[in-house]
Amino acid sequence: MRRTLTRSMGKVSSAGTLAYMAPEKFSKEKLSVIAGDIFSLGATIFELLTDDTPFEEHGGLALNSGAEIPNLSGNFSPELNKIIKACLSKNPEDRPTAKDLTNFAHYYQRKNKWPELLKDENKKAKKERKTEIIKHARKNENNKTETKHRTKNIKNLIPLVIVIVIAIVIAVLGIIKENKKFAKENVSKENTYKENTYNVDKAVKESIRITNRDDSIRELKKELEKAKRETVKTKQKNDKLIQEAEKTKQKNDRLIQEKNTEKAKINKEFKKEKTIDKINYSIGQKHAGGLIFYIDETAKHGLVCAENDLDKFKWGCYKTEIGATKEYIGSGLSNTKKIVTYCNEKTAASACYNLNLNGYSDWYLPSKDELNLMYKNLHKMNVGG
Repeated sequence: MRRTLTRSMGKVSSAGTLAYMAPEKFSKEKLSVIAGDIFSLGATIFELLTDDTPFEEHGGLALNSGAEIPNLSGNFSPELNKIIKACLSKNPEDRPTAKDLTNFAHYYQRKNKWPELLKDENKKAKKERKTEIIKHARKNENNKTETKHRTKNIKNLIPLVIVIVIAIVIAVLGIIKENKKFAKENVSKENTYKENTYNVDKAVKESIRITNRDDSIRELKKELEKAKRETVKTKQKNDKLIQEAEKTKQKNDRLIQEKNTEKAKINKEFKKEKTIDKINYSIGQKHAGGLIFYIDETAKHGLVCAENDLDKFKWGCYKTEIGATKEYIGSGLSNTKKIVTYCNEKTAASACYNLNLNGYSDWYLPSKDELNLMYKNLHKMNVGG
């Protein structure tokens, strides 16, 4: 099955590309608000992650027609899915601001995960920092008070020490008078004791100093080892991000090439059809290698299908999540591309996608609504096989 007679692909409006335009741009007033940029950003990120725009080439016009915001297909976190869906909200007031998105990105850089309520966490962080500053200030005040008390106690001990020294001198002089020899021996013993005590104290202090130095060296080594491990992890993470970015770039280049090829095909068809603009098309009419089963209100655009069924094929891959769930008219091509991309087996989608029939090779599997139109406009009217 193939889409044809379509001339709107690649066109842009005066406000921008339709696929990325917000719903309010299609209102009677044609509102232009900052939140429209957030919608365009959300559509762009959605396309980068899923290889497809959220509403095909219809953009916000699909939301005004009652379409639902699709979920991200693939292995992405629920938080990221909620953020993208919020950016694509129909109501501009429901979309996050640019500052909110910046905070989300900073949160992801710090936590390696997307936030749910980043504003509450910021308030909590500010409160914790304020409490920490207050505690630190109180600690400094306590240290100052303790230093003042210590200085006061030392000053009070000075007179007592002086009195004790005087008393010792008097006692020593009295002992010398009574027995000089005995006094000399006592003085010698006292000096020896003081020297030994001093040497012991000095040795103890030196031992403590060496121990503290060794402890500091060990702690420094631990910090260096930790920093080294963190550096290695960061380098590995950066290398992985660079590889992923390169893969994404290659993938985007391939998609751009495919879109350019498809656009060239459409331009070629447009040139062929330019000479028959005045033809009145009708349901069941043979055209472009098949039968017309749908014509839009302009009577210049529509869809055609093959005259006969191909064969019986598998629908998809077992236990493989593909995300090809769009049902509206015009979504069959994107569903087919997703099935072919994520399912390597031969399926009905791959059979249609690779078909070359009546000189045309851009066939695809119909969506649910497109299949219903084929049944209603052709099969029930006994047209085709």
